[in-house]
Amino acid sequence: MVSDPCINRRIGGTLLCTLIGLVTITTAQPASGEPQITGLSDSTLPRNGRLLIFGQNFGSGQGGGEVLIGGQSAIATIWTHTEIHAYVPRDAPLGSVSVQVVVSGGLSNVAMLDVPSRRAGMGERVRWRFQMDSQFGGSFVTVAPDGTIYASDASKLYALTPDGDLLWVASAAGGRRPISIGVDGTVYTAGNLIKALNPDGTLKWQFPNQASGSELLAGPNVGPDGNVYAVQDTLFGGGGGLGAFSLDPNGNLLWADEGDADTGSTEGSNSEIVFGTDRFFMGIKATNPIPTLWSFGLDGNLLWNGGNLDLGSQTFPKLDPSGRIIARWFQTGMMAITPDGGVDWESLHPQGINLPLMPGIDSEGVIYTGPYSGLKLWAINPDGSTRWTVPASSGILDTLNVPPDGSIILAGGIDTFGQPGWVRAYDTADGAFLWQVDLLAEGGIEQYVCSQQPTFTPDSQTAYVTTCFLGNVGSYVYAIDLSLGVDSDGDGIPDTGDNCPDVFNPDQADGDGDGIGDACDDISDSCTAAVELCPGTVMGSNVGATNDGSSSCSDFPSLNKDVWYAYTPSTDGAVTVDTCATPGLNTIVSVHTACPGTIENEVVCDGTACVGTWGVVSFNATAGQTYLIRLTGWSFSEGDYTLTLSGPSCALGEPVPGDFDGDGDVDTDDFNQLASCFTGPGGGPIDPGCEAGDLDGDGDVDCDDWDLFVQAWTEPGSPPPLPQCTVAIPTVSEWGLIVMTLLLLTGGTLVLGKRTRRGRELA
Repeated sequence: MVSDPCINRRIGGTLLCTLIGLVTITTAQPASGEPQITGLSDSTLPRNGRLLIFGQNFGSGQGGGEVLIGGQSAIATIWTHTEIHAYVPRDAPLGSVSVQVVVSGGLSNVAMLDVPSRRAGMGERVRWRFQMDSQFGGSFVTVAPDGTIYASDASKLYALTPDGDLLWVASAAGGRRPISIGVDGTVYTAGNLIKALNPDGTLKWQFPNQASGSELLAGPNVGPDGNVYAVQDTLFGGGGGLGAFSLDPNGNLLWADEGDADTGSTEGSNSEIVFGTDRFFMGIKATNPIPTLWSFGLDGNLLWNGGNLDLGSQTFPKLDPSGRIIARWFQTGMMAITPDGGVDWESLHPQGINLPLMPGIDSEGVIYTGPYSGLKLWAINPDGSTRWTVPASSGILDTLNVPPDGSIILAGGIDTFGQPGWVRAYDTADGAFLWQVDLLAEGGIEQYVCSQQPTFTPDSQTAYVTTCFLGNVGSYVYAIDLSLGVDSDGDGIPDTGDNCPDVFNPDQADGDGDGIGDACDDISDSCTAAVELCPGTVMGSNVGATNDGSSSCSDFPSLNKDVWYAYTPSTDGAVTVDTCATPGLNTIVSVHTACPGTIENEVVCDGTACVGTWGVVSFNATAGQTYLIRLTGWSFSEGDYTLTLSGPSCALGEPVPGDFDGDGDVDTDDFNQLASCFTGPGGGPIDPGCEAGDLDGDGDVDCDDWDLFVQAWTEPGSPPPLPQCTVAIPTVSEWGLIVMTLLLLTGGTLVLGKRTRRGRELA
C-alpha cells in the first residue's frame, strides 16, 4: 500500500507538511504552543480502532481542534493537553498512514500508523467487536428499525452500522440508562440529563427539569403513544425530583407524579419501563417498606404498587405475550402478575435457586431463567409449571435472554470470580449446552458481560452484548453470529466444520493432516481408550470431558473432568509427570495400574506443587507395565493444559526395525535420525540413542543397514537418498578411464565380474 500524502497546510505563512506521502515531520523541540505527538498507543490499528495519541500542547478541550488520520478527520472522544482518544476513520486508507493533530497553535509533527484490513472479532461466532472508550460498557444495546446499533459506555453514546463501523459519538449521553428510538428515528437516552438526539448524533433537546442528585430509577423509554416516560427517585421520598413523569417528543413536561410510597432508601437502577396498552410498569431496587414494582396510567395516574407482593429488593419486570408481568418472586422463584396487580401464579424452582435472573420469554410465553450462583437453568411453562431444569454446574450467570425465534438461551457469565467471562448458548428444548464465545482478558485484566440482557436483531441472526473490564481497558460491543450451526465444544467453530467437535480447539491445528484435530489426536476422555504416551511433552484440553475415574487427591471425584494417557516403559526406572507449564488450569495428576482408575489401583497422586498449578507426580516404573495417567482440573474446572512425561523410553508393542522414535512406523523422522547416526563400515561403537539404526547387528550403522531401512520404510513414496550410500553412474569418459586402468593392471587382459548396485565390488 502507498502511504497517504500529508495534509498541505500553512499556519502563519509557514509550510508545515509537504505533499510527498513518505515524508514525516519530526520536531525535536516544538515552538511554544505548537502541538507535538510523542507517541501512539498502537503502531497497527484497523479501521474503527481506538487510538490513544500522547503528546503536549493539544489544548484543554477539542474546541476547533482536529485529528487527521490518513488525511481524514477522526472522531475524538477525549481531548486533553497531553492525551487524545480518537477512532481510525472507517474509510481511512489502508497501509502506512499519517497521524496529525491540528489546533489553533499549529499543526503537529507526523506519527505513522499502519492500517490493515478490518480484523474480525474472535472466532467464527463473532461478526465484529467495537472498542468503546471506557472500561465500563453500558447496560443496553438497541437496534433501530433502520439497522443502526446504539450502545453506550460510562459516559458516551455510540452509533454503529450493522457491520460495526462507527457513525458518531455523543458525549454526556451514556451510562446504564436505556436507549429508546422514536418513530421519527430520534434517539432518547440519559446521562445526567435526558437527551433527545437526531439520527445523525446532533442534540435535539435535553430535559433540564431534573433535580440535582435525583437519579433516574427507570427509563427513558418511548411509549406506544410516542411520548417519553421516566422515573426519578423522589417518588420514594428522595425530595426535590419529579417522581414518575412523561415528556412529549419535543421535550415538554406533560405530567409528573410522586406516587404514594413511604419514605426509604433506594439505589439507582437501570430498569427499562415496559408498556401495556394504556399503562406502564417499572421496577426498582429498594429497601422495605418501599415497593419494588409500580404501575402508572399513560395519563399519569398511579394505578397500583407491589407493596403487597413478596417481590424482594429488586424486580425488573418483563411482559409475556398475554400482557402479564413476569418478575422475581421473594428471591427464590418467579411470579406472574396480571396488568391490574393481581397474582396469577407463583412458582419455585424444584431444586431451589437463589436470586433468579431477569427472564427471557419466547413468543409462546415460555419463561427461561436461572440463578446468579451456579448454572441451574430453569424453563417455566406459561401456566407456571416447570418445563425442565438442568443440574447445577460450575459458573456464575450474569444475564440471559432468548431471541425472537426462541431457538436458544443466550447467557453471559463467568466460570468463577477472577476469571474472564463468556457468552454461551443453550438449547431451549432441554437446556443443553450448545456453544461458547470466550471474552479473553486483555493486559491481564478480566473481561465480562455488562449488558442487562443480550439484544437481538429481528431475524434472530445476530446478538449484541456490551462488556466491562475491572481495569482501565476500553469496553466492547460484541456482535455474535447466531446463524451458524451447533458448536458442541464451544470453541467458536460449528460442528459441521470442526475437525474436533467434542474438544475445545479454536486453532483447528491438524499437524498430521489426517482431518482430525490435534486436540482429538492427543487426548482421550476414557480410561479404556487412553492415548499412548512416550517421554516428551503434549498439550490438550479437558473442556467438555466427562468423569470416569477418581483419586485420593480429588476434591469432587464425581465432578472432575478427566482425560487419560497410557505409558508402558521399556525398562525399569524413575518417572515424573508434571503440568508445571500449564498457564491457568489447576490440574490434578494421578497414575493408576488399571481401568477404571480408582484409589484402589492408584500408584501416586499429586506429589508436589508447581507455582500456581497443581500436578507433579513421581514414581518408580516397572518395564512392560502399562500405567494409566489421569489428568483433571481441580474441582470441576476445565481448560488447556501442558503435560510433560520424563522417564524410560516407552514400549509401544513389538519394536519395528528402523523405528527410532517408537511411534510404530518408519518415516521421515526416522530417516533424519538414521542419517545423523551413520558411522560407515566398522565405524562403531554406536552413539547412545542410535541403536535402532544398527539393523544388521554388526555394531555399526552403514549402507547395509540402509538397505534394510529402505525395506522397512512405511511412509508413502521412497525415502530421501542417503548420500553416503548413493554412487553416481560414471560418464562415458569416466568409463574409458576405468577400462584403461584395468587393462594396465591386468596386462591387457580384462575379466569383468558382477557389480553390486552400489559399484562396491568386482569379482
